[in-house]
Amino acid sequence: MYNVLIVEDDFLNRELVGEQMEEVANIESATNGAAALEKMREFKPDLVVLDLNMPVMNGFEFLASIREQGYKTPVVVLTAMDLRKDDYDFLRKAKVTRVFQKGRYSDEDLLASLGNALGG
Repeated sequence: MYNVLIVEDDFLNRELVGEQMEEVANIESATNGAAALEKMREFKPDLVVLDLNMPVMNGFEFLASIREQGYKTPVVVLTAMDLRKDDYDFLRKAKVTRVFQKGRYSDEDLLASLGNALGG
């Protein structure tokens, strides 16, 4: 089984993604980037599903931090933010696997992308 870390401040979104993956992965979650950094050390995820707009430490700050620390863990972003070109540029440089806009994707598309990010 894979280890998947869901970093999302909204309880319902966290639960929905977790339920979709629980058959193929061990799930841990964090409600902000700072808590997720702690989980990275303990849980050693194979994949991170990341929201960008969160309190304490947002997703951009979290991404910058894990990449600076040398983590190469695949990251799939799931956000409601209206992203600008410079946001997409940052996400590309941070080697984000895929970006999904909340409410604009199918469950099947999300699960397929998560499976691909896990290598299969």
